[in-house]
Amino acid sequence: MATIKLLLFDLDYTLYDMRQYLRGAFRDVAHAIAPDSDQPTEVLNASLWALWEEKGTDYGYLFNDWLTPLGLFTKTRLHRCIDVLHAHQPTLHFYPGVRAMLDTLRLSYQLGLITDGSARMQRHKIGALGAEAWFDPIIITADYGTSKPDSVVFHQALKRASVSPDETLYIGDRPSKDLVGAAEAGIASVRVLTGEFKGQPHLPAYPPTYTLPSVIELPNLLREVMVP
Repeated sequence: MATIKLLLFDLDYTLYDMRQYLRGAFRDVAHAIAPDSDQPTEVLNASLWALWEEKGTDYGYLFNDWLTPLGLFTKTRLHRCIDVLHAHQPTLHFYPGVRAMLDTLRLSYQLGLITDGSARMQRHKIGALGAEAWFDPIIITADYGTSKPDSVVFHQALKRASVSPDETLYIGDRPSKDLVGAAEAGIASVRVLTGEFKGQPHLPAYPPTYTLPSVIELPNLLREVMVP
């Protein structure tokens, strides 16, 4: 493998537990809907969280299915839920050991970030984590009108970092988003088995180059198999 110059990271579930964001955002959503309901915020929040745990992040009708049995579904309330979700101002923390790992890695590599989701929401997450201190470039896919696994955003990161695909390693958790996108861009990948999608099998055509139990094992992998 060529000398690695750029380490590109996914954000959600790779560097921190996204449930931190969702717990706070769902409380905000429940609070916003409570004046229209005969149930208190705490009960609404608990029911929303339970539904998310059942359906998961990829389910596209979470708020529809939450509001309807409450007798509260309207398009106006649905859009209010989505807006509040994206507007949440979180308090977030990296997984244990990640800050120290990033401090070590940036001594030898350029660090970049590619993240999916509402641009406003992802910027709030990036700001709450203080990620700008370690990562440049930072690519929010919504700013380019797309999402992973579109290789356009991977190529944009390479362009901004002035590196080639074979000088890059991508680290992420989601097979259908991270592994596919990296492979389509010609970038070697590391899959980390953390978060909501850790049990999801990778697509046979898009296996990871390496697999780690968590992102903090990355420095060990780089010492073993890469040329810094």
